[in-house]
Amino acid sequence: MIIKVGLNFLLKIFTYKNGASVTFSFISSLFVSLGIGKYTDWFMHGADKKIIYMPMFVETVMFIPFLLICTMDLRYGSKVAMEKKGEDFNWDRVWDTVSKIFAILFITSMLVFFSMIFESLQSRYLWWITFIPLCFLWVLAISFEFGSLGRHIGELRGNKPEIFVFFDKLLEVLQTSALNRVKDTIDNVKQEDIKNK
Repeated sequence: MIIKVGLNFLLKIFTYKNGASVTFSFISSLFVSLGIGKYTDWFMHGADKKIIYMPMFVETVMFIPFLLICTMDLRYGSKVAMEKKGEDFNWDRVWDTVSKIFAILFITSMLVFFSMIFESLQSRYLWWITFIPLCFLWVLAISFEFGSLGRHIGELRGNKPEIFVFFDKLLEVLQTSALNRVKDTIDNVKQEDIKNK
């Protein structure tokens, strides 16, 4: 249904005003592109181009495994639903996966854009403020999908492959460590309160 709506929209915009809109759009985009190209060197004067393109590199490198893992997770999740739970194939799972991919891509693309702008303005501090969340969100999204994939494979086969077991144990160790630190901090605060009283 979404594909049909998308194709109908494309057909409408290409045939609007008997194609006059296409000509106008092409000429306008040509002038805008030439204008932007002319001012690119001026805009990036003094900026480190390697630093400017680093967020784009991270975006590309992280998107590829995220897309692969999401696709595999969709496949195994659908198999679990059909083979183990006796459900029919549900297209909502596909749209949910597409929505996830679009959402993370949209957010990280905004961070890429702002980090490039900040470097072009020669503000390395603001560049770091956008670059670190960019890396963080990608690692968070990939690890979440990786864990979900492991869970679905485990449900389907009866046991998880070792790499997923290792990943779960790593997260458990980090979780326990974090909880212990919080507990120690609370205990220290309580002891300080008792001493002050």
